[in-house]
Amino acid sequence: MQKHVPELDGIRGLAILMVLFWHYYCGQLPRALATSGWTGVLIRAASSFWSGVDLFFVLSGFLIGGILIDNRDVLNLYKVFYIRRACRILPVCVLTLAAFFTLRPVLDPDRTTWLFRHAMPDWSYLTFTQNIVMGIRNSFGAHFLGITWSLAIEEQFYLFLPFLLFVLGYRRMVLILAPLVIGAIMLRLLFPGFGAFVNMPFRMDALILGVILAVAVRHPPVVRLLRENRVRLRIVVGILGAAWILVTATQPALGAFKGSFYAAVYAGLILLVVLETGQGWCAPLRSRPLRFCGTISYGLYMYHQAVTGLLHAFICKSKPLLIRPLAWGVTALSVVVVFLLAALSFYYFEQRFLRWGHGFKYSRAASLPDGRRLVDDFRPEAGGGHDG
Repeated sequence: MQKHVPELDGIRGLAILMVLFWHYYCGQLPRALATSGWTGVLIRAASSFWSGVDLFFVLSGFLIGGILIDNRDVLNLYKVFYIRRACRILPVCVLTLAAFFTLRPVLDPDRTTWLFRHAMPDWSYLTFTQNIVMGIRNSFGAHFLGITWSLAIEEQFYLFLPFLLFVLGYRRMVLILAPLVIGAIMLRLLFPGFGAFVNMPFRMDALILGVILAVAVRHPPVVRLLRENRVRLRIVVGILGAAWILVTATQPALGAFKGSFYAAVYAGLILLVVLETGQGWCAPLRSRPLRFCGTISYGLYMYHQAVTGLLHAFICKSKPLLIRPLAWGVTALSVVVVFLLAALSFYYFEQRFLRWGHGFKYSRAASLPDGRRLVDDFRPEAGGGHDG
């Protein structure tokens, strides 16, 4: 009997709440307010929330890597994998792009500059290459679709990882995972700048760390070793968590290692959760509200900037900026609207495609090699990180 790890839905929910808070609060406060009073304190406390995207990356690498590893010997792996990925990703993506291309020419450009100005070329959004153009232009571009840089990274990784598995095979692929993490850090050291933030080869260390976790928990000797040293593992993860708080409070110049630091913290959390699912300390991650956020996280991510931008444009006649009570109210309204929209999107739109995609089954062999399944029968089909 397969078993789902509910805490992973909660982790996905935690990631999207971090991103929402970063964009709806930290990103909308004027500089003067962001550095003074209680708002400044709150900004400092949330200064690492942008790394919610890194949490998505690690989780995505773990789950997608697990799917590929568990099904690596089936004949229709790539067909089923890409059909299911397309059914998960494309409906919301196409809907968002359709809204962008439809609204851009008809809305007042003076009110909606924040949403539509400096957009990347249309073809880049249609081909998931907008992050490459963003890196060249040193800009996220139009805020309506600016957040899709991370989606593009994941889609490029969904091409890269299966390619590695196909060309190298499982064993040789595993051998190059750690060098790939080091390679991503080296790229950021050699070529720092905005492009290093938005391009897949520079950011794949977080995704690869997730894949390494997926490999580790599918090898009983490794899992046995981890469980025998569970107390030490908790201490290590606790130290990483304390370091996360310290980095958040002090904001040291970690440079090229900053993303890897956050990814390591989140990888430790995911590993501990998978090994200790059901434990009391995991209860917050199993809570219904957090799991609900995780369930609708893809829609929340894809819609949230468009929603707040449109509401501020029509009600405040300006870009999202928390400088007066009305703007605070509009941002609060944005939270309500985007949650409602994402929930309706998931339950009445996205699920239709998901059910159709899961009608395609992996053709399993009669017998599977040892170590193919995660100990305790974890179900890897829980979904990706960003596209949960």
